[in-house]
Formats: sequence, structure tokens, C-alpha cells
Amino acid sequence: MKEWLGAHLGRESALADDLAPGAPRIELLGDRRVLVENHKGILEYSDTLMRINCGTSVLRIVGAELELRSLSLTELAVTGRICQLGYDE
Repeated sequence: MKEWLGAHLGRESALADDLAPGAPRIELLGDRRVLVENHKGILEYSDTLMRINCGTSVLRIVGAELELRSLSLTELAVTGRICQLGYDE
């Protein structure tokens, strides 16, 4: 029982780290929409490739007919046919 409780509490602590203020949050909705919170700007933009500065890394979105649907200082939404998400250092 003690081991289970320790493991469970360890997972809760890891979850809390994931929700750190200012950390980038990326949400993929199917293969048609990506939402990015806490971005630091757009580095590259075309209808097949977008590169988003996320602070410590760069998010690479590869697809077809990509469009920037909304943009604010901290949030953006990309739509189109999303084929690949990845990180550049």
C-alpha cells in the first residue's frame, strides 16, 4: 500500500510540473487543428511548414493548406491538414 501511494503521489507531482505557468501548451485536435499557448513568436510560415518559438524549443508543424487562424501575444491556432509535429532545438 505504501509503495502504491508513493507512486501515485509521484505522478501527481509530475502533473503539477507539466502545468507550470508560462510553459508552452500544445493541443492537437485530430489532424486539422493545433492550438499553441505561451508561444514566443512565429519563426517561419508557409502553407506547408510553420515553425513556432516555444521558448526552450521550436515547434515544427508540417502539413498541407496550413493557415494561421488566430494569433495573440500568447496563443495561436493553426488549421489545415496536419501531417507532423516535432521539435527543433
